[in-house]
Amino acid sequence: MESAAFVMVPNTTETNNGTESPRIDSDISMTQQIMLVVLFIAVLVFILGGNLLTIMAVVRTPALRTVPNMYVVSLAVADFLTGAIIPYYAISFFPSLQEKLNANKYMCLSRYALFHLFVAESIACMVVIAFDRFLFIKYPLHYRSITSHRKAGIVIAGTWVASILVGMVPLWEYHWNNDCTSFEVLTRVFRLYGLIPGFFLCLLLTALFYGYIVKKALAHQREALARRASQLSGSSNPVVSSANDWKSVKVFLLVFGVFVACWFPNFTLVFVGYFADVPKTLVFFTVILGFLNSGMNCIIYAWQNHHFNNAFKTILCGRRRRTSTSSDGPTQVVRIS
Repeated sequence: MESAAFVMVPNTTETNNGTESPRIDSDISMTQQIMLVVLFIAVLVFILGGNLLTIMAVVRTPALRTVPNMYVVSLAVADFLTGAIIPYYAISFFPSLQEKLNANKYMCLSRYALFHLFVAESIACMVVIAFDRFLFIKYPLHYRSITSHRKAGIVIAGTWVASILVGMVPLWEYHWNNDCTSFEVLTRVFRLYGLIPGFFLCLLLTALFYGYIVKKALAHQREALARRASQLSGSSNPVVSSANDWKSVKVFLLVFGVFVACWFPNFTLVFVGYFADVPKTLVFFTVILGFLNSGMNCIIYAWQNHHFNNAFKTILCGRRRRTSTSSDGPTQVVRIS
């Protein structure tokens, strides 16, 4: 998928042998460079720390070793690796280092290959997690028979294989003019007809899964309120049930909303950048926002679960905390009762 690969954006275009060749605008100021480097470092620490904490929590806590959390771990690994290559992109702020990158084709191509690999896996995991939650809500009585650790492992392996293929595209299809900027190296076909449509397809799939989940949650709430009004509720506390439904709805909307908020600006600017002037500094900040999504996933998918909450406190505070087991199925990242 596309993101920080769009660090350099054209503000004008000129024709060269019948093809459009983007020309980069003037260099950003020293103050802006410092601000961006500081932001990149802060995002790096945030992403690495949060995802490492998530991985450790699952490894060290038996109650968290469930099928849904296998996808969460795969997501955390992908996001951790995405954060780990941030310094690879920070090179752009140091002219001497950027010149060395411009002179080495394979180092340049590997930057884009690795980035697209890790981000593709991150987005694929997000879609898989949404699909897993969809199965749990639609087939609650058969969820355990439909899913298993083995099946989850196969799905995860498949997402990594697909992501590797996406990451290898820049190694096959590229332009090289001793200029390691995305608009010079990555082809127009790859980005406009591959990455951007792929991004919106993932967006659509995720929206469909979460849309169904929200619909079911609202239906549960209406049923609970109706039972309460008629005093025929089969639940011991329909108010609590309704509150839990709404809480889950908000979490699902947060998952989808944060994803869109982090990635949509960058993809939009990249598309617009082929047809109009786009300030390079603005794109830099959307790149950082895209990286930030890799850290937000840890909070959204993990911190909202009390099992993860207890595990995090145990790891950070060095105290043992008793964790309870779920009464209505395996431990979930986000669950509707």
